[in-house]
Amino acid sequence: MNDRRDHYPNYSFEFLRDGDMLDAMFWADEREKAFYAEFGEVISFDATFRTNKYKMVFVPFTAVDHQKKSVIVGVGLLSRETIESYEWLIKAFLRAHEGKAPKIVLTD
Repeated sequence: MNDRRDHYPNYSFEFLRDGDMLDAMFWADEREKAFYAEFGEVISFDATFRTNKYKMVFVPFTAVDHQKKSVIVGVGLLSRETIESYEWLIKAFLRAHEGKAPKIVLTD
């Protein structure tokens, strides 16, 4: 993922480690950032899907485009569902999108 930043300057990727274990990760590419700039007033983030292999929670951030289709505006993985993990993830999301916060956030 770090190599992508070298080839795609508008690619955002952050991760958090606990020792040598991956604790959290967030990424957004140029397309996802463009979707957010255009459709990011209302987003949803749903952390209900846990991956099988690594036991991490998959957290897609989605918006709805002008054709009423869901578009991804960022993606995260969390090893733990703690307040601190979600705080880190949301801050990483905001850093990737240059501090522009959505007007409404829907979640489960």
